[in-house]
Amino acid sequence: MVHVFGYIWAASRDFRTAEEQKEDGQAEHATMTETSVILALKPEWVTPDYKTARPHAGANIDELERIAKEKDWPGYFGNPSLATASLGRKIYQQWLTQAKELVSQVLSGQDYRKLPRYGDLYSGDPADVAAAKQNAALEEKHASWIRNHP
Repeated sequence: MVHVFGYIWAASRDFRTAEEQKEDGQAEHATMTETSVILALKPEWVTPDYKTARPHAGANIDELERIAKEKDWPGYFGNPSLATASLGRKIYQQWLTQAKELVSQVLSGQDYRKLPRYGDLYSGDPADVAAAKQNAALEEKHASWIRNHP
């Protein structure tokens, strides 16, 4: 997904293979995907030891939360050792194409205020769905506490 001025395109392709998706887990901070994009754009920003990084993959937001609470969690998720600049260029090119589509729509006279915004499309991303479920459960727990403690 790409965000441009609050707009989003949910039809982004995941260029990872099925095996890489399994090994990398839910795409979040510093996974194969994010590390690949930085390798493509600013490789000097990626520490060389990413190549030997031990995987910390979780299939969903709950597993990532558990991983993040581990005593020795190094601060990243997934398997950044799988990252490549080539993958990052594919992802970035996809973002550019999508951004060009938005700009073209606006320049052709389409009202950008009528285009889907991030909040309208929020529910399609698996990480966002998982987070929304967790947030809803916490909200209900909070509301229940308030009802029982007037």
